[in-house]
Amino acid sequence: MERIFRRKLYERLLEWKRVSNGKTAIMVEGARRVGKSTLVELFAWSFGNIVQGDTVAIEPSK
Repeated sequence: MERIFRRKLYERLLEWKRVSNGKTAIMVEGARRVGKSTLVELFAWSFGNIVQGDTVAIEPSK
């Protein structure tokens, strides 16, 4: 499965990393269950930069 990611989107992430030089963020959007998280994890692991966790919504106190 990794080969599919590399061919279609991984190269675009590499280009973003080269061009942005760490000065901008990237948002990966798309349909559910198509491999967005896996793609980003593989990309991050390839550079040794990964922090995993879940997004939690926090409501402000009243």
